[in-house]
Amino acid sequence: MLGLSFLKTSKYKKFEFAPRYYDERKERREELIKQLEEEDRARKGGGSISDYQSHLKKGYLSNYRRKTERKESKNSMVRLAIILTLLMALFYWLLR
Repeated sequence: MLGLSFLKTSKYKKFEFAPRYYDERKERREELIKQLEEEDRARKGGGSISDYQSHLKKGYLSNYRRKTERKESKNSMVRLAIILTLLMALFYWLLR
């Protein structure tokens, strides 16, 4: 029919996936190298603002993690106590 069509056929779609690789060891190694270079510069030059900022950032993060862990453990203990109390009340009501 001369290449004409009333119904359009869809073209096939190609699957294009560009994989991304994450090397955790490389990240740690680069972070350690950067930290050692800043410490060396701080010893030679008297101190670095970025070293101080990274130290503060690490301190805030570790403090935040400790607080959230305490809060989560406290919440889980309260939840456990409530569940046990409800179960005990249910058994008491069933046995009465």
